[in-house]
Amino acid sequence: MPGPASPTLSSLAISCPSSLNEGTSGTCTATATYSDGSSNAVTSITSWSSSNTSVAAISSGGIVTAKQVTTTTSTTISASYTESGITKSADVAVPVVDVPVVLSSLSVSCPASLNEGTSGACTVTATYSNGTSASVTGSTSWSSSNASVATVSAGSVTAGLVSANTSTTINASYTEGGVTKTASAAVAVVDIPTVLTGLSIVGGTSQLSSETSFGLAATANYSNGTSRIVSAVWSSNSAAASVDSGGTVSAGTVTVDTPVTITASYSEGGITKTTTLNFTVTAGTGATLQALSIQGGNTVQEGATVTLRAIAFFSDGSSRSVAPSWTSSNPSVASVGVGGAVTAGAVSANTQVTLSASYTEAGITANATFALTVQNVAVVPSYVVITGESSVKKGQSTTLTATATYTDASTRSVTPAWTSSNSAVATVSATGAVTCVTSQAATDASVLITATYTEGTVSKTALFNLTCRSVVLAAV
Repeated sequence: MPGPASPTLSSLAISCPSSLNEGTSGTCTATATYSDGSSNAVTSITSWSSSNTSVAAISSGGIVTAKQVTTTTSTTISASYTESGITKSADVAVPVVDVPVVLSSLSVSCPASLNEGTSGACTVTATYSNGTSASVTGSTSWSSSNASVATVSAGSVTAGLVSANTSTTINASYTEGGVTKTASAAVAVVDIPTVLTGLSIVGGTSQLSSETSFGLAATANYSNGTSRIVSAVWSSNSAAASVDSGGTVSAGTVTVDTPVTITASYSEGGITKTTTLNFTVTAGTGATLQALSIQGGNTVQEGATVTLRAIAFFSDGSSRSVAPSWTSSNPSVASVGVGGAVTAGAVSANTQVTLSASYTEAGITANATFALTVQNVAVVPSYVVITGESSVKKGQSTTLTATATYTDASTRSVTPAWTSSNSAVATVSATGAVTCVTSQAATDASVLITATYTEGTVSKTALFNLTCRSVVLAAV
């Protein structure tokens, strides 16, 4: 008598996650039910498929992986199982959930230390809820806890001058999608001792007539690039000319031209520097001083310097450079110092000043005047900087701003002409509002935003690299 019939496959059931956040995975299982009411797990030997693999894909082992989506979207997971010539199928809908990416933290990296008077760069990195990160240095708000120690602008830290090693805290704040995060870093400004590096003599001429004089000054130069007039120790190598403690050189009477070397010596901080000036004391010719003339450029821009030259004319028709006493009719417009060095001050319009020279030799004094015009320099844009969010989610907008820095170091917000290098990726309005286009593929895309600002005859252009981010979601 034949034995009982073997049970046959009667149905297939599958179980999958009710939903998945984009970028996450889950497991589907398959269970076969037979004619005798028994059941068996057949997940690993079932054929699996997804109706939309751009939404979710499924492996041969039943592992379903959610892709990136811009809105919550469903796919149908299908299973097919065959046993003893009998095939059964089942499907289930699995929604893939769009989870907005949000700013989760901020980190700032700055130089641990800066020598006084130098600069360095800080960078800021934003980290998002999906684990990705982006550089946002150009879109960050900056501050320093002690601006007298160091200042910060657009991530550039400039160390001030300190008398001892001093620290400041650089603070960074960044806002995206209504979420603000902050970070800070300590920067130590190192005091670099300023030392004497050189000495130079200002004033004098290559020749000095018998029984006349000129004034000298000593300038000390320092390792930080500064200089100043100092009280040097003066000496002469010849009886033909003497020099006093204030640097005034007086020529004696000579019967032949006589070379003289004046030496200046200055000590500071254990360092001594010396320098010399060579000239000739000339023998008297019997010629007397007749006139004085001032030579040099008759215009100078405000804040600049120019050197004038005084020429003395004598009764025998000869002439030579001399070192007169100088005065200015308006030192705030232009001052004149030893050697005829003129320094122009700041003016709001072209302004003329009168410079006077007086020279005495052998009891005779000659005077001369010189009209110098200090020119007002027009303040024009030097460069333009764009600030704003450098990373924007597709379908969203951000507003960029433009700031012009002028030749006088002042700054102000300006309204430039805005353009986008690729309007299919992002558009930009006349007010700087940038919108990332949603029709782009689900990958990040970069676009170059250009701002061109024109003032008068001067145009300046700035570039800003902006990334339109695809929707990248975090697990819930």
